[in-house]
Amino acid sequence: MKNILYFLPFLFFIAGYTALSWLTQVNSVVVPQLVGMPLADAIKTLSELQLNVRIVGLQEETDVPAGTVMSHVPAAGSALKTHQRVFMIISKNPELLKAPQCVGMLVDQADLLAHQNGIRLKKFFITSATHPKNTIIAQSPSEGQPLPDKTILLYCSKGEDSIVLIPDFRGLSASFVESFCARNEFPLEVGYVSSHDSLYSYDACVVKHQRPLAGSLVDMHKGLKFQISIEKV
Repeated sequence: MKNILYFLPFLFFIAGYTALSWLTQVNSVVVPQLVGMPLADAIKTLSELQLNVRIVGLQEETDVPAGTVMSHVPAAGSALKTHQRVFMIISKNPELLKAPQCVGMLVDQADLLAHQNGIRLKKFFITSATHPKNTIIAQSPSEGQPLPDKTILLYCSKGEDSIVLIPDFRGLSASFVESFCARNEFPLEVGYVSSHDSLYSYDACVVKHQRPLAGSLVDMHKGLKFQISIEKV
């Protein structure tokens, strides 16, 4: 009996230590593979394992949906005690390039701006009496709009249309042709079919032959000389 009383304190110590260890024991869990998971699914998975999540960085990715787990620490297979943290880096989509202001620029200026920003330009030239040649009249998308394909359509002025379709002046009065040439700044060279016709005024003569020929397309800015032969009606 005395021997039993002698060992009682030691037995109580062992029992207490065992109970305390059992009560304070913290379970450990294995970190699962989370890379490639949507963030919401990763949080749910770790929550079920009683692990906490902390996002420590964002990584730009063009081919991965935003909010996808790109990496995490500790790595998959690591042992953690419950309620410890798993640190994650998740994906984000890069910000879309936005269209700069091109309207009002010269084409050369827009080319330089596009080159500096990795933008492609598609240009369409249209006749305009109100915008100087090679000035950008309109753009699409407009300034500040996103450029998913990094392309802007530009509508550019080619100035006033200098191409003229030459009418058929044969049989018309020489004075009418003279007015046409003066209006379009064409130098006019007049010849007479016969010396007798030169005795009469332009109003009394009509066009017999002409150059350029009727139906010709000519550029008014190329220094064209208009030639007609006239005769008395």
